[in-house]
Amino acid sequence: MEKYILDALDKKILYFLALNSRTKISKIAKKTHCSVAKVSYRINNLIKNKVIVFFPTLINYRALGFNAISIDYRLKDLDQKTLDNLIEQISKIKNVADIIQVNGIYNLHVVLLEKNLSAASVSIWELRQLLSQHIISESISFYLSSIFFERKVFYNDIKLHSHPGLMAVEEPKKIFDLTKEQRSVLSILANNSTISTFELAKRLGCSAQKVFNIIKTLEENKIIRGYTIKINPALENYLYFRVLLKLKNITHDKRHTILNFLNEHPRVYRSIVMLGDYDLCYDVRCADLEQLSLILQDVYSNFPDEIIKQDWIQIYKIFKYTFYIDEET
Repeated sequence: MEKYILDALDKKILYFLALNSRTKISKIAKKTHCSVAKVSYRINNLIKNKVIVFFPTLINYRALGFNAISIDYRLKDLDQKTLDNLIEQISKIKNVADIIQVNGIYNLHVVLLEKNLSAASVSIWELRQLLSQHIISESISFYLSSIFFERKVFYNDIKLHSHPGLMAVEEPKKIFDLTKEQRSVLSILANNSTISTFELAKRLGCSAQKVFNIIKTLEENKIIRGYTIKINPALENYLYFRVLLKLKNITHDKRHTILNFLNEHPRVYRSIVMLGDYDLCYDVRCADLEQLSLILQDVYSNFPDEIIKQDWIQIYKIFKYTFYIDEET
């Protein structure tokens, strides 16, 4: 498949959608000095050409009692047809939130959203059974917190200001119990953040005002942390990588220092605090492997006494990506 070439207007539209995918088209049109019809046409074209693959709502699943478990697999004896078949079966496991084909030290990345270790162990066992003939190695870590940085580095030839990072996932002060109506709203919004309040109300059989109030409550209680887009990594002229850090001699203050460094790095667009086989990870967008190598060197040179190793994977194809699992369905 040929790379889709983004022009300056495409990049500006993607930038504003990444900041808030529920922004009205009229506002994006005003900011880009274009007509509403032109912006609408461009957005539809970006969807049609699969530049935008998901419209996720950023949901703090920890505030709902969920924990994210990241599992990376190194698999053998695997052609694309076999992998596609396995991914189809993995997607049927109820609490699987993310399924991503990757390259590098691992070749399959899966994230589970689970409420307790007992349920997590069952899901992990199911995955191992499915992949038993192919597993060479497996890495498991828990996500503790996650920060997204939608910087203009994504579209570095547009003259726009950077925005601060968004703490999408963090430890809550209390667990929030959702009502049936709130679950219904989140189930739809989770992977369709652009759906209008009116359309949501129509699908749920209630008033638009009621839906508006539900969304407002979820935002005020920091369940919904934002609305964004997920871009197809195969259709841009850049490569997406996740770098996994194993640390030593780490204190809370030192970890905070490393996070601040990563979050201020011009190529980092997400950082995650982890517990398990890895302690931190960060996502970067690079032109090529040489640029990735320079970033790895830069990070290590600033923290040589803390970093044991930096493993990396290239994000190749996204099959599933969500911040919410409705246990009632």
